[in-house]
Amino acid sequence: MTELAVPVDLDFAHYRRLNLQLVLDEVRSDRRESIGAGIFLFVILAAGCFIAHHFHAPVAAGAVLSLFTYMLLLWPMAAVVELTRRGSRRVAYLLFVLYHFMIEATAALIVYGEIVGRGPVHAMIGHLADHRFQYFLVHGVLTYACYVTATLVSVPIGELADRHRRYRGHPTATAVAALFRCAELALDEKSFMDPDTRRRLVADTHEVASVLRHGLWRSIQVRSSSASTEFRRRCVHAAQSVDLLCIQLVLAERTTRRDYLEKVVKLADTLLSGRYGELPDDPERASHVVRSKLAATGRFVGQLAVGLAPLAVYLLLRQFKLIPAAAEVPVLTLCVAWLATYGLNALSRHDSPSQFPNVLGIFGSTK
Repeated sequence: MTELAVPVDLDFAHYRRLNLQLVLDEVRSDRRESIGAGIFLFVILAAGCFIAHHFHAPVAAGAVLSLFTYMLLLWPMAAVVELTRRGSRRVAYLLFVLYHFMIEATAALIVYGEIVGRGPVHAMIGHLADHRFQYFLVHGVLTYACYVTATLVSVPIGELADRHRRYRGHPTATAVAALFRCAELALDEKSFMDPDTRRRLVADTHEVASVLRHGLWRSIQVRSSSASTEFRRRCVHAAQSVDLLCIQLVLAERTTRRDYLEKVVKLADTLLSGRYGELPDDPERASHVVRSKLAATGRFVGQLAVGLAPLAVYLLLRQFKLIPAAAEVPVLTLCVAWLATYGLNALSRHDSPSQFPNVLGIFGSTK
């Protein structure tokens, strides 16, 4: 780039091939999303038919009722989306977890009652004409619980598969595309200081670091173990150096934009040319790695403690025989429902492991 006086030897034919790979990946991704939507629709309809059959209700009516009750129980999520849009992410996340915990816990207790063959829900079988409203609620809760369970299980798996596709399938293409987006966003000095712009820059920069850490070193398969180990080490060091750019974006100074652009353009040129010996290796990355690992360990321990707290209380009360025998299984069901809901949701609550976009959120918007 002439503005930065950075020599760039850009092979446009190579860049077009990389861009074509990304376009084809997007087409395949859209196709997979369509198939996934069809599978979720099938799960909801199948759950509705099974529930209706179990309660001796018309199966066709059960499928229609499942769709209606699913949309009805999904409606409170509009409030969560609105809170997230206004910046109240922690409140929105708490409401999201509590709402789905109540759904999962209620469904688990209903299923437990059907397994042991007692309870108010089990008494409705064969007498739905006298319990239409109660059956409507039970059918909706069970259908929505099936959807929530399928979502909480499939989202982390889908994210891992998507990361594998993006980071290991075409790592160079993914990283270069993200770097070009970063360069385009950072070109204008006025918009660069906007928190929304920097939030997007942090997300794209962190994606580049993830590609370097998890994908780039796999793109060249060599028989020499020493060469492979050294290449992986350099890729990890480069990823840590790129992560430092996220800190610089959050704590921006007068020269941040120019320095950031220069590093982004140099890295894009390095990846496109294949001169991996020029990958960045910031000397300050070591202290940053230690702090990041300590912070990640603290977050993991905190999430584990919150998820296991009800189960720990249950085991303590059971040890001192403070829980009636008849309530042991229902209470254990609630504890497991909380652990599953909170734990699985914690795995998929962020689109990116980076916490820097959340830090930028405290500044609001300057638009």
